[in-house]
Amino acid sequence: MRHFAFVAVVGLVGLPLPASAEAPAAIKTEDCATYFKAKAQLPRAFSELQKEVANNIEMHIKWQSGAKDKASRAEVAFLKKVLKENRALSAAAARLAKLMASASFAPSPHDMSKMDPNAGKEMAKQATLQHQFAGLLNKDAAQTEKMLAAMKGQGAAKMARRK
Repeated sequence: MRHFAFVAVVGLVGLPLPASAEAPAAIKTEDCATYFKAKAQLPRAFSELQKEVANNIEMHIKWQSGAKDKASRAEVAFLKKVLKENRALSAAAARLAKLMASASFAPSPHDMSKMDPNAGKEMAKQATLQHQFAGLLNKDAAQTEKMLAAMKGQGAAKMARRK
């Protein structure tokens, strides 16, 4: 699951790679370092998102930790496991972003005639997965906003009862 997230977030589709005018048609000089530096923003943003998700999970654990019923204890135990993995995912994405941002190699020749014949198919599949992942993120953000609105509504009801 972690690896899928990085493939979907990091990707290898998007920024155009400049080709050298002097190179023969089958050989193109590609500036992959610049490309990866620009792409570092994706795992960086994913890391920040997962850090915030972890903060919210941690608050939920604290909230439910006071409950003594069996279901609440099971929920807290499960969420502690999720929290641990979520923090690990955030840290891994941050490391990936740092690595990508550090790319500092010179542009190099790429012999286009030796490219894997499945490259186009795989890149198309990747683009599809990226769009699907973006859709999942948008749907999840909308659900989070609904939960936030409900929380605000509950907070307003509490305040009204106090008066």
